[in-house]
Amino acid sequence: MKRILEENGIKQEKFAHLLVQPEESKNEPEKEIKPINEARLHYDKDDLIQFHELGLEKPLVKACTDLDYDHPTIIQKKAIPAILEGQDVLAHSVTGSGKTASYLLPLLQKYLRLRQVRHTEMGKLRFLILQPTRELAAQCHSMLENLSKYMP
Repeated sequence: MKRILEENGIKQEKFAHLLVQPEESKNEPEKEIKPINEARLHYDKDDLIQFHELGLEKPLVKACTDLDYDHPTIIQKKAIPAILEGQDVLAHSVTGSGKTASYLLPLLQKYLRLRQVRHTEMGKLRFLILQPTRELAAQCHSMLENLSKYMP
């Protein structure tokens, strides 16, 4: 990750407080991919919180419950509040750690807030999500549909 940042002229210090890396990749050689039933490793077992504690409204919390998301993962717990505060976030985490929901949930939350405040100006609200592959775009679209299904 550090190499990618340097190659693109991005100063890591600006994002250091938000950079999330999986525990198993810190200063260790790559390991084989773990089975999906070990996904609990993506949670901070000592500090489990609920999605509503991140400032998400009921429609989003209900959608998370439908997706069997009991608690935010480590990356979600760090990224969602930062994005809601308007900060830039640069994150790196393994597959299955909840990265997609980490940026979709705060976008949808911002939409809900703006809708409540400025119902007449909703035509001006736009989000653009770029994905490097068709498969990731389809995954993001599917997740967006699942997370927004209870929204007005």
